[in-house]
Amino acid sequence: MKFRQLTIEELEALKDEFVKFLIVQGIDGAEWSRIKDNEPMRTIKVIEQFSDMIFTDIIAKVNHIDYFDKNSLKLFKCELEMIHLVNVVTSQAYCDLTDFLQGLAKNPQNFEIQKASKAYFPDRETELFNMINLGGLASDGSIFESF
Repeated sequence: MKFRQLTIEELEALKDEFVKFLIVQGIDGAEWSRIKDNEPMRTIKVIEQFSDMIFTDIIAKVNHIDYFDKNSLKLFKCELEMIHLVNVVTSQAYCDLTDFLQGLAKNPQNFEIQKASKAYFPDRETELFNMINLGGLASDGSIFESF
């Protein structure tokens, strides 16, 4: 398993996609019921394969990730081979992103802007998945592009 197993709630929300996945795997409703009842390890394996497929599809669509905390904003542009960072840091604490951006616009001298780029490690999918799991939010990139 490359990522993580989907939760019960996530699986329920993706029920239609899961049914289609099972069909592609050659598993109809009756066969899936039999597998669930009699082959717990196979059940887990099928759910893990589906989970990896879902996360792979989601991550493939991610082009930007944003992190915000009270003193910094980290903006990432996620290309195929490289990831680019704009890191905006201040000593003043802000309660939300809107206030942070307003503070930056009004008093840019109170902020430090750093930029960096690097290749993914160990690979794009794993790195982006980990970033999102640590609180990064996929975004449209509009803030990143303003720098």
